[in-house]
Amino acid sequence: MIGYMNKIAQTGRKVKIIYLSASGVMTKRTIRVLSYDEEKVIAYCYMRNQIRTFKRMNILAMELVEQKMEAYA
Repeated sequence: MIGYMNKIAQTGRKVKIIYLSASGVMTKRTIRVLSYDEEKVIAYCYMRNQIRTFKRMNILAMELVEQKMEAYA
């Protein structure tokens, strides 16, 4: 996951994650990774509309959000 996280952070693309909170609640979120280390990910969370810290071990799944292609006339 480290290589994947590095690619995401470098490109600044949005990512959908499934996250398990400390209280055991699972949520789906869309985030933009700002930085990360071995234990945590700091990202802008579109669900909360603010910068949040996520424990890496609690990110259960992630996928890149499809980018929409714009048509030029």
